Amino acid sequence: MFLPPRLPQHFLSLLFIIMIHALAPLIILILFFVFNQKSLIETSIIENNFLLSQLIIDGQEKNFQNTKQLLATLGELAVVKNHEVLNCNSVFKGILSTNPLYVNLSVVDANGDLWCTAVPFDGPINVSDRHYFKSAVESKTFSLGEYSIGRIVHIPALHMAYPLLNENGEVKEVMIASLSLEWFNSMLKYTSLGEGSVVGIIDSNGIILAQYPDSSKTGVAFGNQEVLENYLGNKTSHTFTTTDLDAITRVYTFSNFSDSTENNIYIFIGRPRASIYEFPNRVTRNGLIFTALTLVLTTLIFIFDWKFFIKRMFFSENSDF
Repeated sequence: MFLPPRLPQHFLSLLFIIMIHALAPLIILILFFVFNQKSLIETSIIENNFLLSQLIIDGQEKNFQNTKQLLATLGELAVVKNHEVLNCNSVFKGILSTNPLYVNLSVVDANGDLWCTAVPFDGPINVSDRHYFKSAVESKTFSLGEYSIGRIVHIPALHMAYPLLNENGEVKEVMIASLSLEWFNSMLKYTSLGEGSVVGIIDSNGIILAQYPDSSKTGVAFGNQEVLENYLGNKTSHTFTTTDLDAITRVYTFSNFSDSTENNIYIFIGRPRASIYEFPNRVTRNGLIFTALTLVLTTLIFIFDWKFFIKRMFFSENSDF
């Protein structure tokens, strides 16, 4: 009776290697898919951050422009032109009561001395040392300030100044609106970015004007000094990854409010890197688990077939092979 030649001594190992090679393309395909998914997701997140930044910027630009228009209009009132102090205070108080966006409206002369205000004050107050006043006087245009504690209301605010010019083009008065930082914080609450994400606004000195979810950071310097050194004063948007003081690594977008003054205000949006890559990482993990289970199952099936079918078929003396 015909007996087949004996198979190689390591036939089982040989077939196992063949099986590994057969599964290799599947592993490569999974890794290739995950790599591309990570790239697409990161690009999508960055684009979404830029879109959200632009929406917030557009909303604030409208507020800045509306404030500029309000100050210009107030500057045309007779109580301002004629320096009617008591009447001016009364008119401004009434206007402030209908505009919760602001914590005060006031007027100072060319020397920075306050003479009209919606909120009462005691004693002489001079703002000539304030950045928003200097900028408005020097540029003779609408100026955004920076984080400061109001000398009248004694709370944090962002001051905006609009100069009134005389017939010779010289500054005679400066109209001031003090924007509530609480309003900034309440506005940011409507952003929905997921757990661990942050969104905030900082001034030209890197001081946080508003931040969500942790509004207690208002008035505190942005945590990453290297980021401030690299991006403050830059008009273009940037993306970077950094580990914050809370030990969370976040992917940030950093965008500038495109105001026409020398003052820069920025919005930052940070998302935890771990949450960004949660989906592709889960796909990688599940894919590798699936591949490993496939390998184990295939091995078990092969061992079973070897023991009960292949070995008997090839090595049985009664085989008709």
